[in-house]
Amino acid sequence: MRRPIVVAVSVVVSAAAGCAGAPKPPPAPPKAEAADSGDIDPRALSDELSLAVLESYRAVGADYAEAYQDTLAKDPRVVLIDVRPGDVAIGADAARALEMRHYFPESRVEIASQELEAKVGAAGAVGWVHDHLSYRVGRERRRAVLPLRSTAVYARREARWVKVQEHVSYPQARDAILAAARAGTIGRPAPIAASATGADAESAAAAVRQELAGAAAFAPDAVLIPPWPGEEKRGQSVSVASLFGAGAKVADQGLFVDVSPAKATAWVAGNLTVDDGGATVPLRGTWVLERRGGDWLIVQVHLSAPIEQARLEAAVYGE
Repeated sequence: MRRPIVVAVSVVVSAAAGCAGAPKPPPAPPKAEAADSGDIDPRALSDELSLAVLESYRAVGADYAEAYQDTLAKDPRVVLIDVRPGDVAIGADAARALEMRHYFPESRVEIASQELEAKVGAAGAVGWVHDHLSYRVGRERRRAVLPLRSTAVYARREARWVKVQEHVSYPQARDAILAAARAGTIGRPAPIAASATGADAESAAAAVRQELAGAAAFAPDAVLIPPWPGEEKRGQSVSVASLFGAGAKVADQGLFVDVSPAKATAWVAGNLTVDDGGATVPLRGTWVLERRGGDWLIVQVHLSAPIEQARLEAAVYGE
């Protein structure tokens, strides 16, 4: 497997405000598009993918819907997930995506990419990325920074990379998540309806469900991002239940699965519940799987607990 291209960048742009809305139900899968990577060098594909990701950040920060629309696949099955409970969009809806990403009513906002890691699958038609973002916002004379994690899946179509799935989250301390769950202050995530068409999608969903409670096949270069900060796992087979400790029980609320035309890569999104000894914790999860040696191996997992607007503002401004 190719080594990932790691790009450390700083992208700073102004942003405006927005609000949340309701997600749409999943449409039927569109016709598969043929991969068109041709004879392009793998490193060039990785470099192009990194540039596409940064262009997406710039469009979001500038609140430029037309430019952001160009970064999305023209696909009704695009899945976009952000930090608050209602922040889910199904379909290439740039306006809705921008609303979700603008958390505060201030106009003074900067977005900076801290470290972007991009990987391109063996078939050259699908890539996946993860990054740490600094969301900088000003209120009157005060300035605050919101640390975010971002993962995304891109498909190469018509000789360019376009986004098909994204998951942005705000890391919260494990104890804070459990306390909020016990207090009932974690909002229920907006629904992500189950959708898995065909044997390949169903087998990818089965591989994800194995990862929820027990052993699952992880690739040596896999990365797992838990709901809390500072504990990313690399190259380890880790179940969701094990993150919460002995006795934790995990269930999904249905999985939304897509598979690349070459059947070499799958990406999955869904809502989860974790029963952790008296606290029922609502989570969101996204997964990327690559077929290697005939089997699905997990190459990326991103888990998050949604955070309500009031708790988000308190975390940022201490109010």
